[in-house]
Amino acid sequence: MGIPAEATACRNPDVPSEPNAENRRDEPHEHLERTLEKIRQAVRSVVRLAEVQQQYKQSSNRANGVARELRELEKVLARSENRPDYRPMSRITASAWCRASDLYLHDKWRYAPLIAALLWPVAGNDCDRRIRRKAETLKRKPLAFFAACFDRIERAHRLFRKAYPLCYFKPSHRPAGHDTEQSTWCDLLAWTGDYVTGEIERTGQMKCPDFIDLLHSRLKMHG
Repeated sequence: MGIPAEATACRNPDVPSEPNAENRRDEPHEHLERTLEKIRQAVRSVVRLAEVQQQYKQSSNRANGVARELRELEKVLARSENRPDYRPMSRITASAWCRASDLYLHDKWRYAPLIAALLWPVAGNDCDRRIRRKAETLKRKPLAFFAACFDRIERAHRLFRKAYPLCYFKPSHRPAGHDTEQSTWCDLLAWTGDYVTGEIERTGQMKCPDFIDLLHSRLKMHG
């Protein structure tokens, strides 16, 4: 009696075997787990999207608030500049003004928080530690805030240039032998203080308009 061919046939190893009953029972469970994980990922994505939308809404509200404040500030500045007794930067010391102006001319956006801190009277114009601390807090301000600070400097320079033109002569345009041919406002501050430490500090404590007036008078006298 011969052996059936089916019993002697070799199974092809490349052909997957039939899943047993236990594997068949696990398949629905694994499919359910995969589905649940996809649902969890979708929920996390929705939550994250909601958080981003909320942050955007808050940022937009802050930006709108700053824009309203800037518009009000523009109105106040316009009214102030039309007054005959208006003195720009009257609450800023000469030292703070010179440092802020030099930083503005060098790289205004790089030093924006520091410039704003120097123009912030309550920060203490002449205390480097207070100025640095104030600059750190101002880093969180929106770009519109710093743009308003730059506009304030530009307005003041326009008014000073009109009233005190000698302070804005380029070195090449100053009289021959003039010893104030400096490239920065801090240099002009040092020259006004006769390059003496004590005098420079005293001059730096002057209010900005008073310093500009003194500088212009000395330039006029030497010219």
